[in-house]
Amino acid sequence: ALNRLVEEYRWVVAEEERITGERRLFDQDSIIRSILSHNIYGVDINQESVEITKLALWLHTAAPGQPLCSLDHNIRCGNSLVGPDFAAFYNARHSTLFAAADPNERERINAFDWHAAFPEVFSHSGFDCVIGNPPYIKLQHFRRAQADTAAYLVEAKNPDGTPVYASTQSGNFDMYLPFIEKGIRILKPEGRMGYIAPNVWMVNEYGKPLRQLIRRTRTLDRWLDFKSHQIFDEAITYTALQFFRGSAVPALTCAFAPDGNTAAIQWENAVQIPYEELPEEDAWTLAPKREIELVRNLVDRFDRMEKSCTGIFVGIQTSLNDIFHLEEIAPGKFRNLIMPESELVELESDLIHPLVKGPGAKRYCWETGNMRILVPYATNGSKAVLIPEAELKSKYPKTWSYFSRYESELRERENGKMDLPTGWWAYNYPKNIEKQLKPRLLVAGTAPELRVAADFNGSVVQDDRRVFAISVDDPSDLGFLLGLLNSPVCGYVFKRVARPKSGGFFDIEKQFIAPLPIPDATPEQCAEVGMRARELQELHTLRRDTIAKFDQRLHSAQTAPVSLAPKEEWLWTAIGTPATWKQSSAAPAGLSARDLTAWTKQQHAAALQQRHDILDALLQPGASLTVTNTNDELLLHIAGREALHLYDKPETPFIAAQWRHALRHLNVTESFNATRLLKHLLTLRTTTEAPLRDRIVALDSEITTLDQTLATKESELNAIIYQLYHLTPEEIAMVEGG
Repeated sequence: ALNRLVEEYRWVVAEEERITGERRLFDQDSIIRSILSHNIYGVDINQESVEITKLALWLHTAAPGQPLCSLDHNIRCGNSLVGPDFAAFYNARHSTLFAAADPNERERINAFDWHAAFPEVFSHSGFDCVIGNPPYIKLQHFRRAQADTAAYLVEAKNPDGTPVYASTQSGNFDMYLPFIEKGIRILKPEGRMGYIAPNVWMVNEYGKPLRQLIRRTRTLDRWLDFKSHQIFDEAITYTALQFFRGSAVPALTCAFAPDGNTAAIQWENAVQIPYEELPEEDAWTLAPKREIELVRNLVDRFDRMEKSCTGIFVGIQTSLNDIFHLEEIAPGKFRNLIMPESELVELESDLIHPLVKGPGAKRYCWETGNMRILVPYATNGSKAVLIPEAELKSKYPKTWSYFSRYESELRERENGKMDLPTGWWAYNYPKNIEKQLKPRLLVAGTAPELRVAADFNGSVVQDDRRVFAISVDDPSDLGFLLGLLNSPVCGYVFKRVARPKSGGFFDIEKQFIAPLPIPDATPEQCAEVGMRARELQELHTLRRDTIAKFDQRLHSAQTAPVSLAPKEEWLWTAIGTPATWKQSSAAPAGLSARDLTAWTKQQHAAALQQRHDILDALLQPGASLTVTNTNDELLLHIAGREALHLYDKPETPFIAAQWRHALRHLNVTESFNATRLLKHLLTLRTTTEAPLRDRIVALDSEITTLDQTLATKESELNAIIYQLYHLTPEEIAMVEGG
């Protein structure tokens, strides 16, 4: 702020000189002193931060023979959010008056009166400008450190009975929300505020009160969203530049910089969303106008997902997965997540169930691998009851012995909360247990898209918040919802209401599933969609099993890594090797042996880097990777463009099969680059067993055929679903374009 104001002064002086033709004096020292005395104010709860700030500013004012500028009035230590009314709030909560409370506690709370501290500012209605990067701290973490301050932020009331902070009335808010509210409050009507802060309050449940406040006051002027691009190296946060005004504006102007390049933003061409078009209750979808209109039409015309189901819920939360989650090594023999690899434990199978973890929930199929979960509960109708000690000892002695082995760890859970006379083997959060092993839909909790599979027979248990589930009254409805939720329509809406994460992923939670639009359909249409969705699940499951067979054979004891792993030169002969560069006619004459070695390495590295740069340019987030081959040609396309073309390599079909397998589930993110791609392509295996090699190639061909069949059948189902949503050709193009 100081540097910016100094530059503005410099510009004014230069303009005066240009207009008048007279040279003007630019006394930087006096200007800095004036700015620090009259223009810049700062408040921080941490005294050390205040002193560091003063020191940094004093460095700008230090001049020989002159005293340092006094900053004690402008740079203050105090709690920006807690006002002078805190004493009365504290007195109502405690038997001890705040004035008589522990001095350290009073200092820690550090209530601050903005008007008393800066009367010259508020005699002019407030600040012209507020800037900042507010703290990102969840309420539950802050409450542990400062319970009274947290209570004040939630419970304190104005004289008229309204909350001091409207933005904190959501239960589990984040601290940056009241900082936004406070910043707006201390602005003068024509003032401006700029924060860099998390963007998730636009879509999160806890952001609803702030959205309602902003919609009512219309003070959010501009929004520059970085999507999943990471601005801060030290933490994963999803941020936006958020610009507010001290008085109402007619519309919110929003732009997007998913690559972090703010210089390319042209605000005159940005999206403008009139405030009356922003919903009062639901998440705010910030996107180009055509996209917003399509999403709004779909959401307004059709029932919400939550009306078509009986529940949307998380999986089992044990509070100690290291013990309750098991890997089945052999029938009836298990290893938990903290056992040595050489050790196994035998357990009764009645209490062991297949477990679907987050990555195991896919589109139209699920997989558990060898993962299992120990469930020490009996389901009695609609309620799950913990199996008592006596019954465990008599009916499940191996399981009781297993629990006893880890008794101390189980009792120590949740800071000793589970140290009980009986029942210490229970889950700390025994929710949704009775809903497991029933027909329902499984939804991946974090994924680059909406991924839904059906557990038609109630075969598996879902893991915590990593897998959500959707239940219905009539199991025959599962197929209909399965087809709809996996269609491009629901996926399109979902990506515009869900919370983005890094790498192109989204948080998939109840609040983002509940508003998805479900169209009306006749019984015949429901049956048609359901039948096709079930067929797709069967085909996807077959594909999953075929891929597993492929992987088992490729990594069996009958194959081995290629003894001399190929290097990049295997892909591009033209880049040569340092040895070939040394012998080439391009090598400069007269160089010493040492200089010639350095030159050859440099030439080789430059040639290789040129190829890397070409691949990196193609590897944009979301790019598709496609491998095709004949018996003597091998091609890799990235985003539809040829990236590699190899001829007459030994065992080309076998190599192509391995490439397809390595790239099959790859998600190209911002961090994925040529180096990582080449590692996949150059990690090859070989075998001397011709029948095995032929079988692997045949399985690859089966998978390719299944992919083609699935693409055709999904396209046919999508056409039916587009009719249910009454989409126009233009809207279909938007949906399929993502």
